[in-house]
Amino acid sequence: LWKRKYGVKIIAIDHLQRITSNRKSETREQEISFYSNSFKRIALQENICLIIGSQLNRTGKNSPNSENISESLALNRDSDFGFIIFKPSETDKRKFNDSDYYLKLDLSRHSKAGGVIHLKMSDSGMFRELATQYETNYQEVI
Repeated sequence: LWKRKYGVKIIAIDHLQRITSNRKSETREQEISFYSNSFKRIALQENICLIIGSQLNRTGKNSPNSENISESLALNRDSDFGFIIFKPSETDKRKFNDSDYYLKLDLSRHSKAGGVIHLKMSDSGMFRELATQYETNYQEVI
């Protein structure tokens, strides 16, 4: 309806785990999985881009990857791409400021995942790219 009425092409959901409903599920993970699947169906039916922000679990702080999405591995199953935004590790040998972040393509159904972009966030919340490292060991996709 919104696509036809307003020309919507992209829908962004800031924090999937903040969605609540009266729907009864045995676990929170099942509930998040239901939302993930529902959003995927909507995106396919309406032919729109859907961007969903999600929180990493506690393991994700030390090992930021899409397997550490809080409460739901269903996002991995339903996503075409998975990006992780994280702060550089304190064990990293280089000097970083509090405003430094990494953006990593962690999951891709259409190409090889890999590559990291080093970002700096300004006081206004805007990101600026400082450097990009591309995966060098690509294997041919058959």
